[in-house]
Amino acid sequence: MQNANIKKEKVWVVFLPHTVDDNTTAFQRLFVWFLNHFKKNFSHVAIFKRSKFHDGYIEINCCSDNFKIDEWTTQNFINLISGPKVTARLVEVKNGIVKAKGLITCVSTAKHYLGICDKPLIITPYQLFKYLEKQNGQQKS
Repeated sequence: MQNANIKKEKVWVVFLPHTVDDNTTAFQRLFVWFLNHFKKNFSHVAIFKRSKFHDGYIEINCCSDNFKIDEWTTQNFINLISGPKVTARLVEVKNGIVKAKGLITCVSTAKHYLGICDKPLIITPYQLFKYLEKQNGQQKS
């Protein structure tokens, strides 16, 4: 039975290097180092969707020690996705109620939001990027 609350919308999936600063824990630094060995500049992923309340975007972002939802102006969002180390893709998703399964990371958060709960081996931002690229190619056929 289909959930009546499920609707389609387009969201931006933004892949970027994870920032490391003085507040970054040793575990986070190790994790960033680990992810950069898979594919440089693909150590983090966040979801952005158009705001219904202002001319801008809502960021949905989970990291190893926090989860945030933040507002961005349209210009700041454009500046972000135009950056030299950033890769962004517009993806259509079906939204509804999603139950978290397993460890919550930036990738698992993005996967749950995108409805990709049947791919447990996608664990790095770059693997998610490649999966989305493959899906996008199949949709064009």
